[in-house]
Amino acid sequence: MIQNYQGLILDVDGVLLDSNRLKEDNIREAVRPFTTEEECQSFVEYFTSLNGVPREVKVAKFFGENSETSLEILSRYNALNDKSLKEVDLTVGVEEFLMYASAILPIWAISGGSQEEVRATLAYKKLAPYFHSILGGPSSKSENVKKINPQGKILFIGDSKHDFETAEAFGFDFIFMHQYTQFEGWKDFFKRNPPFYSIQNLTDKSILNTK
Repeated sequence: MIQNYQGLILDVDGVLLDSNRLKEDNIREAVRPFTTEEECQSFVEYFTSLNGVPREVKVAKFFGENSETSLEILSRYNALNDKSLKEVDLTVGVEEFLMYASAILPIWAISGGSQEEVRATLAYKKLAPYFHSILGGPSSKSENVKKINPQGKILFIGDSKHDFETAEAFGFDFIFMHQYTQFEGWKDFFKRNPPFYSIQNLTDKSILNTK
């Protein structure tokens, strides 16, 4: 399948890294001192429901843009991620997939996570050399797509509703990877929003084979 494209965009959390649950735990820990337990749970559910959206946007929505509380939460969250992300597992088959795909077409990594954080983590995991560029927050995914300005037929592999919406906005083909997703109700969503293609993880042979 990927042989039919001129470029490939990959999300990071839930596609390259098994990091969604870890980040959920970290944002809960970061927010807890500033909320009741009920408010904390409400925010965490909101935060994970918008996976792919920069953290600054989500925190500002609840706690105010550039407020003292927002800045402290972001600082705590970033520090927790810095301590823990290097230990996170890669998703199944990612190294083999990147080795194969990077020999065929250019690949870009686009994340809703902090750009500095994502670049450092992928470098530590020795995945960075496979990518033409690695882009993240606080810029949105749409802003980062405009920066790379990919030409030709593009494939986007993601694990969130936001990834799908970004791909749709630019006319990219989209593959939804579901093994690590936090997008509850994705099956029903995509029944209402065809066409789409889903895979469990990057070992799926159909994305490597020609049609």
